Amino acid sequence: MNKIQEQKTTGGLIETLKKVKTMQDKETFIRENTVNGYRDFADYYNDHMIRNQLDTVELIKKSNISSNYFYNIINGDRKPGRDKVLALCIGAGMSYTETNRALKLAGVNELYPKNERDVRIAIFINNGQRDVLTLNIELEEAGLEILK
Repeated sequence: MNKIQEQKTTGGLIETLKKVKTMQDKETFIRENTVNGYRDFADYYNDHMIRNQLDTVELIKKSNISSNYFYNIINGDRKPGRDKVLALCIGAGMSYTETNRALKLAGVNELYPKNERDVRIAIFINNGQRDVLTLNIELEEAGLEILK
């Protein structure tokens, strides 16, 4: 199966789904395109780390999260709040779509395009930036609440 496009329109997904024939393709499609393909945020995040060969030390640094809290989250021992999910997604270099999926799996609100803070976060993500401290400076300069 070809790599699934970043823009996952319903029509595009239907066309991709028509091409799924093998058991491996089925599992890949389900994992990448349905929330139900993952048990929870930790499962999704761990899969992202493995697929992208991300270094945990670098993720902790870029996410601006303590190492103990980071490991509690990825081991599934702690359920992160919205800001922690956003920080982890930004640190991992997730796209806007991947970030919203992670937020949904974490059971928190997705990025909302009518909320200034969320728009600034989305643009930061879209620009491929990965450092939460840089984002927090931008949010603070705009008079908005930083990611905590």
